[in-house]
Amino acid sequence: MREYDIHIVFVEWDGGGKHRPVLIIEVSQKAVICFGITTQYKNKSPHIKAKLIPLNDWQAAGLHKMSYVDVDTKIELALSFIDKKPVGTISDDDLYRLIEYLEK
Repeated sequence: MREYDIHIVFVEWDGGGKHRPVLIIEVSQKAVICFGITTQYKNKSPHIKAKLIPLNDWQAAGLHKMSYVDVDTKIELALSFIDKKPVGTISDDDLYRLIEYLEK
């Protein structure tokens, strides 16, 4: 498991849950820190849209639709919640834009 890999995790909430992609941004021996990835953008408020970073190379990253990294909230997950094999890794261009945004 490496930083900037995309993995699938099961996100649970009251009454259900589903598998969602996440972008790993930090790995320790017991947990990972990640950002969620979403395909929802069009109907979001301008405030929320400002915190969604587009993955222009989403297909190369192993995703099925145009996707966005949600940098609003960092998620900490135990290693046991992460699939061992990533679906992909974000491109250098997408990584550069993400880092540029986070450094603002």
